[in-house]
Amino acid sequence: MVSVPRILAVTGGLILAGILAGALAAGCGWVIAALLSGNWRLALDPKIWRFSALVGGFIGAVAAPLTSWLFLRHVPLGRLIFQTTIVTAVIGGVSFALNLNPFLLASVGFVGAAVRLALVTPARRAADRLPQADPPGKLGA
Repeated sequence: MVSVPRILAVTGGLILAGILAGALAAGCGWVIAALLSGNWRLALDPKIWRFSALVGGFIGAVAAPLTSWLFLRHVPLGRLIFQTTIVTAVIGGVSFALNLNPFLLASVGFVGAAVRLALVTPARRAADRLPQADPPGKLGA
């Protein structure tokens, strides 16, 4: 049975996780880009960190629940957030350092990581979700 409050709570949690992961990915991507460009002092600029966290958090707030509900329902949330955040940060940072469009390529990296997770994570069968009964002849030992 579908529980609307549970769906709203999970969606709210996904939005919050997306904000945090997106902000972290954008900030780390900026640091990667600054270090690859040889300008390590810019990696410590708090104004750039705030801006990148704001942009990354906004994108993460939309992307995390959208991909989770559409095609990643069987992927564990920890794996989903961790792997997509790492891939997004690395690809976004490297593309920014190479003067490519970091928004486009980081988004492609995020979607690529999500598709990979959808393909390699097996879906849980209905039998796996049911509680297991004791075998016949064995009474709660």
